[in-house]
Amino acid sequence: MGPPDKGTAAQGHSDATQKALRVAMALRVCGNLTTLFPERGALIGRVAAARKAGFRVVEVSLPYRETSEALAKELHDHQLEALLINSDPGNFEAGEMGCACQPGKEAQFKTSLDKSLMYAKALNVSMIHVMVGKRLQEHTEEEHATTLEDNLRYATALFKREGIVGVIEPKNNHTFPGYFLNDFEQAVALLFKIDSPHLRLLLDIFHLQLICGNVTRNIDRLLPYTGHVQVSQPPQRSEPGSAGELDYAYVIAKLKSAGYKGFIGAEYMPSTKKTEDSLASHSDGVGIPRGRLCESSFPLDTREAAGRALHQSAKRSPPASQSRAGSQEATRKEEAAQPISGGIPRGHKKKRRKPGGPQQSGPGNALCRLVLACHYAPQRLALVAAVVSSQSQLALCVLTLTTAAGGDITVPAGSLCGDSDHCCRW
Repeated sequence: MGPPDKGTAAQGHSDATQKALRVAMALRVCGNLTTLFPERGALIGRVAAARKAGFRVVEVSLPYRETSEALAKELHDHQLEALLINSDPGNFEAGEMGCACQPGKEAQFKTSLDKSLMYAKALNVSMIHVMVGKRLQEHTEEEHATTLEDNLRYATALFKREGIVGVIEPKNNHTFPGYFLNDFEQAVALLFKIDSPHLRLLLDIFHLQLICGNVTRNIDRLLPYTGHVQVSQPPQRSEPGSAGELDYAYVIAKLKSAGYKGFIGAEYMPSTKKTEDSLASHSDGVGIPRGRLCESSFPLDTREAAGRALHQSAKRSPPASQSRAGSQEATRKEEAAQPISGGIPRGHKKKRRKPGGPQQSGPGNALCRLVLACHYAPQRLALVAAVVSSQSQLALCVLTLTTAAGGDITVPAGSLCGDSDHCCRW
Protein backbone atom coordinates (compact mmCIF):
# COMPACT_ATOMS: atom_id res chain seq x y z
CA MET A 1 0.00 0.00 0.00
CA GLY A 2 1.51 3.34 -1.07
CA PRO A 3 1.83 6.41 1.11
CA PRO A 4 -1.33 8.41 1.71
CA ASP A 5 -1.88 11.55 -0.31
CA LYS A 6 -1.39 14.94 1.31
CA GLY A 7 -5.11 15.44 1.88
CA THR A 8 -5.38 12.18 3.79
CA ALA A 9 -2.19 12.80 5.73
CA ALA A 10 -3.50 16.19 6.77
CA GLN A 11 -6.34 14.47 8.56
CA GLY A 12 -3.92 12.70 10.84
CA HIS A 13 -4.72 9.10 9.87
CA SER A 14 -2.19 6.98 11.75
CA ASP A 15 -0.80 3.67 10.54
CA ALA A 16 -3.01 1.95 13.11
CA THR A 17 -6.08 3.69 11.73
CA GLN A 18 -5.21 2.72 8.16
CA LYS A 19 -4.78 -0.89 9.28
CA ALA A 20 -8.19 -0.83 10.95
CA LEU A 21 -9.75 0.56 7.78
CA ARG A 22 -8.23 -2.21 5.68
CA VAL A 23 -9.85 -4.76 7.98
CA ALA A 24 -13.22 -3.39 6.83
CA MET A 25 -12.52 -3.90 3.11
CA ALA A 26 -15.27 -6.49 2.65
CA LEU A 27 -17.98 -4.00 3.61
CA ARG A 28 -19.35 -1.45 1.15
CA VAL A 29 -20.73 2.05 1.44
CA CYS A 30 -23.91 3.37 -0.14
CA GLY A 31 -24.38 7.13 -0.24
CA ASN A 32 -27.58 8.74 0.99
CA LEU A 33 -28.80 11.13 -1.70
CA THR A 34 -31.08 12.97 0.71
CA THR A 35 -28.23 14.06 3.01
CA LEU A 36 -25.20 14.09 0.70
CA PHE A 37 -24.47 16.61 -2.08
CA PRO A 38 -26.78 19.37 -0.79
CA GLU A 39 -24.70 21.81 -2.83
CA ARG A 40 -26.15 20.17 -5.97
CA GLY A 41 -29.66 21.33 -5.13
CA ALA A 42 -32.68 19.15 -5.87
CA LEU A 43 -32.53 15.39 -5.40
CA ILE A 44 -32.52 14.65 -9.12
CA GLY A 45 -29.34 16.72 -9.49
CA ARG A 46 -27.47 14.69 -6.88
CA VAL A 47 -27.53 11.43 -8.81
CA ALA A 48 -24.77 12.37 -11.25
CA ALA A 49 -22.68 13.76 -8.38
CA ALA A 50 -22.96 10.48 -6.46
CA ARG A 51 -21.85 8.48 -9.47
CA LYS A 52 -18.95 10.85 -10.14
CA ALA A 53 -17.89 10.57 -6.50
CA GLY A 54 -17.56 6.81 -6.90
CA PHE A 55 -20.79 5.47 -5.44
CA ARG A 56 -22.47 2.57 -7.21
CA VAL A 57 -25.28 1.99 -4.71
CA VAL A 58 -27.35 4.67 -2.96
CA GLU A 59 -30.10 5.22 -0.42
CA VAL A 60 -32.84 7.74 -1.10
CA SER A 61 -34.45 8.59 2.23
CA LEU A 62 -36.96 11.04 0.76
CA PRO A 63 -37.57 10.27 -2.93
CA TYR A 64 -41.05 11.79 -2.98
CA ARG A 65 -40.00 15.26 -4.15
CA GLU A 66 -39.38 13.72 -7.59
CA THR A 67 -41.63 11.51 -9.67
CA SER A 68 -40.73 7.85 -9.41
CA GLU A 69 -40.34 7.64 -13.20
CA ALA A 70 -37.92 10.58 -13.42
CA LEU A 71 -35.81 9.36 -10.50
CA ALA A 72 -35.70 5.78 -11.79
CA LYS A 73 -34.55 7.02 -15.21
CA GLU A 74 -31.84 9.21 -13.69
CA LEU A 75 -30.53 6.33 -11.58
CA HIS A 76 -30.55 3.99 -14.57
CA ASP A 77 -28.84 6.51 -16.85
CA HIS A 78 -26.01 6.89 -14.34
CA GLN A 79 -25.82 3.15 -13.55
CA LEU A 80 -26.68 3.63 -9.91
CA GLU A 81 -28.66 1.10 -7.90
CA ALA A 82 -31.02 2.16 -5.11
CA LEU A 83 -30.98 -0.03 -2.01
CA LEU A 84 -33.38 1.66 0.42
CA ILE A 85 -36.05 4.34 0.67
CA ASN A 86 -38.01 5.67 3.64
CA SER A 87 -41.75 5.28 3.71
CA ASP A 88 -43.72 8.38 2.79
CA PRO A 89 -43.39 10.66 5.87
CA GLY A 90 -46.10 13.12 4.87
CA ASN A 91 -45.12 16.80 5.11
CA PHE A 92 -41.54 16.34 6.28
CA GLU A 93 -40.76 20.07 6.08
CA ALA A 94 -43.60 20.69 8.55
CA GLY A 95 -42.20 18.11 10.96
CA GLU A 96 -44.22 15.04 9.97
CA MET A 97 -42.34 11.74 10.16
CA GLY A 98 -44.95 9.17 9.21
CA CYS A 99 -48.06 8.07 11.05
CA ALA A 100 -47.61 4.34 11.73
CA CYS A 101 -47.91 4.86 15.50
CA GLN A 102 -50.73 7.41 15.44
CA PRO A 103 -54.19 6.18 16.52
CA GLY A 104 -56.96 7.18 14.15
CA LYS A 105 -54.66 7.50 11.13
CA GLU A 106 -54.67 3.87 10.05
CA ALA A 107 -56.25 4.64 6.67
CA GLN A 108 -53.70 7.39 6.06
CA PHE A 109 -50.89 4.97 6.88
CA LYS A 110 -52.16 2.40 4.38
CA THR A 111 -52.44 5.03 1.67
CA SER A 112 -48.92 6.29 2.34
CA LEU A 113 -47.60 2.72 2.35
CA ASP A 114 -49.12 2.12 -1.08
CA LYS A 115 -47.27 5.19 -2.34
CA SER A 116 -44.03 3.95 -0.76
CA LEU A 117 -44.39 0.54 -2.41
CA MET A 118 -45.01 2.18 -5.77
CA TYR A 119 -41.73 4.08 -5.45
CA ALA A 120 -39.95 0.96 -4.20
CA LYS A 121 -41.01 -0.98 -7.28
CA ALA A 122 -40.09 1.84 -9.66
CA LEU A 123 -36.64 2.24 -8.10
CA ASN A 124 -36.18 -1.53 -7.61
CA VAL A 125 -35.18 -1.18 -3.96
CA SER A 126 -35.08 -4.12 -1.57
CA MET A 127 -35.70 -2.23 1.70
CA ILE A 128 -38.22 0.27 3.04
CA HIS A 129 -37.57 2.13 6.27
CA VAL A 130 -40.97 2.49 7.93
CA MET A 131 -41.19 5.95 9.52
CA VAL A 132 -43.35 5.43 12.61
CA GLY A 133 -44.22 9.05 13.44
CA LYS A 134 -44.46 11.25 16.51
CA ARG A 135 -46.61 10.93 19.61
CA LEU A 136 -50.02 12.58 19.70
CA GLN A 137 -50.70 14.29 23.02
CA GLU A 138 -54.31 13.11 23.17
CA HIS A 139 -53.35 9.41 23.14
CA THR A 140 -51.57 7.16 25.66
CA GLU A 141 -48.32 5.27 25.17
CA GLU A 142 -50.27 2.01 25.08
CA GLU A 143 -52.54 3.29 22.32
CA HIS A 144 -49.54 4.35 20.26
CA ALA A 145 -47.82 1.00 20.82
CA THR A 146 -50.89 -1.02 19.81
CA THR A 147 -51.44 1.08 16.69
CA LEU A 148 -47.80 0.73 15.66
CA GLU A 149 -47.80 -3.04 16.10
CA ASP A 150 -51.01 -3.42 14.09
CA ASN A 151 -49.74 -1.21 11.27
CA LEU A 152 -46.38 -2.98 11.15
CA ARG A 153 -48.15 -6.35 10.88
CA TYR A 154 -50.14 -4.98 7.96
CA ALA A 155 -47.01 -3.56 6.32
CA THR A 156 -44.99 -6.74 6.86
CA ALA A 157 -47.62 -8.80 5.04
CA LEU A 158 -47.29 -6.48 2.04
CA PHE A 159 -43.49 -6.60 2.22
CA LYS A 160 -43.62 -10.39 2.14
CA ARG A 161 -45.87 -10.33 -0.91
CA GLU A 162 -43.56 -7.92 -2.73
CA GLY A 163 -40.27 -9.54 -1.69
CA ILE A 164 -39.17 -6.46 0.27
CA VAL A 165 -37.63 -6.16 3.73
CA GLY A 166 -39.01 -3.47 6.02
CA VAL A 167 -36.75 -1.91 8.63
CA ILE A 168 -37.56 0.15 11.71
CA GLU A 169 -35.14 2.65 13.22
CA PRO A 170 -35.10 3.97 16.78
CA LYS A 171 -34.36 7.71 16.69
CA ASN A 172 -33.01 9.73 19.58
CA ASN A 173 -35.36 12.38 20.96
CA HIS A 174 -32.64 15.03 21.13
CA THR A 175 -32.42 15.21 17.34
CA PHE A 176 -36.03 14.19 16.67
CA PRO A 177 -38.21 15.30 19.62
CA GLY A 178 -41.41 13.32 20.02
CA TYR A 179 -40.49 10.43 17.72
CA PHE A 180 -42.30 7.44 19.20
CA LEU A 181 -39.77 4.68 18.46
CA ASN A 182 -36.93 6.04 20.55
CA ASP A 183 -35.16 3.06 22.10
CA PHE A 184 -33.75 -0.24 20.91
CA GLU A 185 -35.50 -2.40 23.52
CA GLN A 186 -38.80 -1.19 22.11
CA ALA A 187 -37.72 -2.00 18.55
CA VAL A 188 -36.45 -5.49 19.35
CA ALA A 189 -39.63 -6.27 21.29
CA LEU A 190 -41.64 -5.37 18.17
CA LEU A 191 -39.47 -7.66 16.05
CA PHE A 192 -40.11 -10.52 18.49
CA LYS A 193 -43.86 -9.92 18.41
CA ILE A 194 -44.21 -9.70 14.64
CA ASP A 195 -41.62 -12.44 14.09
CA SER A 196 -41.04 -12.10 10.34
CA PRO A 197 -37.89 -12.10 8.18
CA HIS A 198 -39.50 -9.19 6.34
CA LEU A 199 -39.18 -6.83 9.30
CA ARG A 200 -35.75 -6.05 10.72
CA LEU A 201 -33.80 -3.40 12.55
CA LEU A 202 -32.13 -0.38 10.96
CA LEU A 203 -29.06 0.05 13.15
CA ASP A 204 -28.01 3.69 12.92
CA ILE A 205 -24.80 4.06 14.91
CA PHE A 206 -25.45 7.79 15.42
CA HIS A 207 -28.73 7.06 17.20
CA LEU A 208 -27.24 4.07 19.03
CA GLN A 209 -24.59 6.28 20.60
CA LEU A 210 -27.04 9.01 21.62
CA ILE A 211 -29.70 6.61 22.95
CA CYS A 212 -27.62 3.86 24.57
CA GLY A 213 -23.90 4.44 24.27
CA ASN A 214 -21.82 1.30 24.91
CA VAL A 215 -21.58 0.86 21.14
CA THR A 216 -19.29 -2.18 21.06
CA ARG A 217 -21.45 -4.38 23.26
CA ASN A 218 -24.68 -3.21 21.69
CA ILE A 219 -23.46 -3.99 18.17
CA ASP A 220 -22.96 -7.59 19.32
CA ARG A 221 -26.45 -7.72 20.81
CA LEU A 222 -28.33 -5.94 18.03
CA LEU A 223 -26.63 -7.26 14.91
CA PRO A 224 -28.65 -10.52 14.81
CA TYR A 225 -31.79 -8.43 14.31
CA THR A 226 -30.24 -5.95 11.90
CA GLY A 227 -31.11 -5.58 8.23
CA HIS A 228 -29.15 -2.40 7.48
CA VAL A 229 -26.57 -0.13 9.11
CA GLN A 230 -26.17 3.65 8.81
CA VAL A 231 -23.38 5.85 10.12
CA SER A 232 -22.63 9.47 10.99
CA GLN A 233 -20.55 11.16 13.66
CA PRO A 234 -22.31 12.29 16.85
CA PRO A 235 -23.13 14.81 18.07
CA GLN A 236 -23.22 16.88 14.85
CA ARG A 237 -24.25 14.04 12.50
CA SER A 238 -21.29 14.87 10.27
CA GLU A 239 -19.08 12.49 8.26
CA PRO A 240 -17.82 9.55 10.34
CA GLY A 241 -14.17 10.50 9.85
CA SER A 242 -14.68 13.97 11.34
CA ALA A 243 -14.03 14.93 14.96
CA GLY A 244 -16.67 13.60 17.32
CA GLU A 245 -17.59 11.00 19.91
CA LEU A 246 -16.79 7.81 17.97
CA ASP A 247 -13.68 6.21 16.45
CA TYR A 248 -15.21 4.91 13.25
CA ALA A 249 -12.15 2.93 12.20
CA TYR A 250 -12.83 0.82 15.28
CA VAL A 251 -16.63 0.78 14.80
CA ILE A 252 -16.39 -0.44 11.19
CA ALA A 253 -13.86 -3.09 12.15
CA LYS A 254 -16.22 -4.16 14.94
CA LEU A 255 -19.17 -4.49 12.54
CA LYS A 256 -17.10 -6.70 10.29
CA SER A 257 -15.72 -8.90 13.07
CA ALA A 258 -19.26 -9.29 14.45
CA GLY A 259 -20.38 -10.73 11.11
CA TYR A 260 -22.12 -7.88 9.30
CA LYS A 261 -22.07 -8.41 5.52
CA GLY A 262 -24.37 -5.69 4.23
CA PHE A 263 -23.98 -2.12 3.06
CA ILE A 264 -23.06 0.79 5.31
CA GLY A 265 -25.37 3.72 4.65
CA ALA A 266 -23.50 7.05 4.63
CA GLU A 267 -26.36 9.13 6.01
CA TYR A 268 -24.53 12.18 7.27
CA MET A 269 -24.49 15.97 6.90
CA PRO A 270 -21.16 16.96 5.31
CA SER A 271 -19.18 19.43 7.40
CA THR A 272 -17.43 20.62 4.24
CA LYS A 273 -18.79 22.98 1.59
CA LYS A 274 -18.46 20.24 -1.02
CA THR A 275 -19.51 16.68 -0.24
CA GLU A 276 -16.58 15.37 -2.29
CA ASP A 277 -14.21 17.01 0.19
CA SER A 278 -15.81 15.16 3.10
CA LEU A 279 -15.31 11.91 1.21
CA ALA A 280 -11.73 12.56 0.12
CA SER A 281 -10.61 13.89 3.48
CA HIS A 282 -12.03 11.04 5.51
CA SER A 283 -11.37 7.94 3.41
CA ASP A 284 -14.71 7.82 1.63
CA GLY A 285 -16.45 9.26 4.67
CA VAL A 286 -16.28 5.90 6.41
CA GLY A 287 -13.03 4.37 5.29
CA ILE A 288 -14.38 1.61 3.05
CA PRO A 289 -15.19 1.28 -0.66
CA ARG A 290 -18.27 2.94 -2.13
CA GLY A 291 -20.12 -0.11 -3.41
CA ARG A 292 -17.76 -0.97 -6.25
CA LEU A 293 -18.58 -4.45 -7.52
CA CYS A 294 -16.71 -4.71 -10.84
CA GLU A 295 -19.69 -2.88 -12.28
CA SER A 296 -18.04 -2.07 -15.62
CA SER A 297 -18.16 -5.74 -16.59
CA PHE A 298 -21.51 -6.61 -15.06
CA PRO A 299 -24.60 -5.28 -16.88
CA LEU A 300 -27.11 -3.62 -14.54
CA ASP A 301 -30.00 -5.89 -15.45
CA THR A 302 -27.91 -9.01 -14.84
CA ARG A 303 -26.73 -7.71 -11.47
CA GLU A 304 -30.31 -6.98 -10.48
CA ALA A 305 -31.42 -10.51 -11.42
CA ALA A 306 -28.60 -12.04 -9.40
CA GLY A 307 -29.39 -9.83 -6.43
CA ARG A 308 -33.02 -10.90 -6.48
CA ALA A 309 -31.96 -14.55 -6.69
CA LEU A 310 -29.71 -14.21 -3.65
CA HIS A 311 -32.44 -12.29 -1.79
CA GLN A 312 -34.87 -15.18 -2.36
CA SER A 313 -32.21 -17.68 -1.32
CA ALA A 314 -31.42 -15.74 1.86
CA LYS A 315 -35.08 -15.69 2.89
CA ARG A 316 -35.08 -19.50 2.88
CA SER A 317 -31.78 -19.82 4.71
CA PRO A 318 -31.78 -20.80 8.41
CA PRO A 319 -29.91 -18.64 10.92
CA ALA A 320 -26.18 -19.29 10.77
CA SER A 321 -25.42 -18.52 14.40
CA GLN A 322 -25.44 -22.24 15.26
CA SER A 323 -21.91 -22.43 13.87
CA ARG A 324 -20.69 -20.62 16.98
CA ALA A 325 -19.62 -23.06 19.69
CA GLY A 326 -17.85 -23.41 23.02
CA SER A 327 -17.14 -20.37 25.11
CA GLN A 328 -18.22 -17.94 22.40
CA GLU A 329 -21.70 -19.47 22.28
CA ALA A 330 -21.93 -19.52 26.06
CA THR A 331 -20.98 -15.86 26.16
CA ARG A 332 -23.64 -14.96 23.59
CA LYS A 333 -26.33 -16.84 25.53
CA GLU A 334 -25.31 -15.11 28.74
CA GLU A 335 -25.40 -11.68 27.08
CA ALA A 336 -28.77 -12.43 25.49
CA ALA A 337 -30.26 -12.55 28.98
CA GLN A 338 -29.05 -9.02 29.69
CA PRO A 339 -30.94 -5.87 28.67
CA ILE A 340 -29.59 -3.66 25.87
CA SER A 341 -28.56 -0.72 28.05
CA GLY A 342 -31.92 -1.25 29.64
CA GLY A 343 -32.83 -3.24 26.52
CA ILE A 344 -34.02 -6.73 25.47
CA PRO A 345 -36.68 -7.98 27.90
CA ARG A 346 -35.38 -10.40 30.49
CA GLY A 347 -36.97 -13.77 30.91
CA HIS A 348 -38.10 -14.07 27.30
CA LYS A 349 -38.60 -17.81 26.83
CA LYS A 350 -38.71 -17.79 23.05
CA LYS A 351 -35.55 -18.95 21.31
CA ARG A 352 -33.79 -16.04 19.69
CA ARG A 353 -33.87 -16.11 15.91
CA LYS A 354 -32.59 -13.77 13.26
CA PRO A 355 -35.42 -12.07 11.42
CA GLY A 356 -33.50 -12.28 8.15
CA GLY A 357 -30.76 -13.99 6.23
CA PRO A 358 -27.37 -15.25 7.43
CA GLN A 359 -25.08 -12.91 9.33
CA GLN A 360 -22.05 -15.15 9.83
CA SER A 361 -20.11 -17.09 7.25
CA GLY A 362 -18.28 -19.52 9.46
CA PRO A 363 -15.92 -19.77 12.46
CA GLY A 364 -13.98 -16.58 12.94
CA ASN A 365 -15.84 -14.85 10.12
CA ALA A 366 -12.74 -15.25 7.94
CA LEU A 367 -14.82 -15.37 4.76
CA CYS A 368 -17.18 -12.75 3.39
CA ARG A 369 -19.91 -13.11 0.73
CA LEU A 370 -20.62 -10.26 -1.66
CA VAL A 371 -23.40 -10.20 -4.24
CA LEU A 372 -22.14 -9.93 -7.81
CA ALA A 373 -23.42 -10.75 -11.26
CA CYS A 374 -21.71 -10.88 -14.63
CA HIS A 375 -22.05 -11.71 -18.29
CA TYR A 376 -20.06 -14.92 -17.88
CA ALA A 377 -22.53 -17.64 -18.97
CA PRO A 378 -25.45 -15.52 -17.68
CA GLN A 379 -28.03 -18.03 -18.83
CA ARG A 380 -26.63 -20.54 -16.35
CA LEU A 381 -26.11 -18.30 -13.34
CA ALA A 382 -28.59 -18.09 -10.50
CA LEU A 383 -26.31 -15.74 -8.56
CA VAL A 384 -22.65 -14.94 -8.07
CA ALA A 385 -20.88 -14.85 -4.72
CA ALA A 386 -17.41 -13.45 -4.15
CA VAL A 387 -15.56 -15.29 -1.40
CA VAL A 388 -12.88 -13.08 0.08
CA SER A 389 -10.21 -13.99 2.61
CA SER A 390 -10.03 -11.12 5.08
CA GLN A 391 -6.69 -12.41 6.32
CA SER A 392 -4.95 -11.85 2.99
CA GLN A 393 -6.07 -8.29 2.23
CA LEU A 394 -7.93 -9.63 -0.82
CA ALA A 395 -4.82 -11.25 -2.33
CA LEU A 396 -6.62 -14.60 -2.44
CA CYS A 397 -9.85 -13.20 -3.85
CA VAL A 398 -11.75 -15.67 -6.04
CA LEU A 399 -15.17 -15.61 -7.62
CA THR A 400 -17.43 -18.59 -7.06
CA LEU A 401 -20.09 -18.79 -9.75
CA THR A 402 -23.11 -20.78 -8.62
CA THR A 403 -25.00 -22.06 -11.63
CA ALA A 404 -28.69 -22.76 -11.92
CA ALA A 405 -27.85 -26.45 -12.05
CA GLY A 406 -26.25 -26.22 -8.64
CA GLY A 407 -22.64 -26.58 -9.72
CA ASP A 408 -19.86 -24.20 -8.73
CA ILE A 409 -17.17 -22.75 -10.97
CA THR A 410 -14.23 -21.11 -9.20
CA VAL A 411 -12.12 -18.69 -11.24
CA PRO A 412 -9.35 -16.21 -10.35
CA ALA A 413 -10.53 -12.71 -9.63
CA GLY A 414 -10.16 -10.55 -12.69
CA SER A 415 -10.62 -13.30 -15.28
CA LEU A 416 -14.13 -12.09 -16.03
CA CYS A 417 -13.25 -8.48 -16.77
CA GLY A 418 -9.53 -8.82 -17.45
CA ASP A 419 -8.54 -6.46 -14.65
CA SER A 420 -7.52 -8.26 -11.48
CA ASP A 421 -6.56 -5.05 -9.70
CA HIS A 422 -10.05 -3.60 -9.96
CA CYS A 423 -11.73 -6.93 -9.22
CA CYS A 424 -9.70 -7.44 -6.08
CA ARG A 425 -9.93 -3.85 -4.89
CA TRP A 426 -13.50 -2.92 -5.56
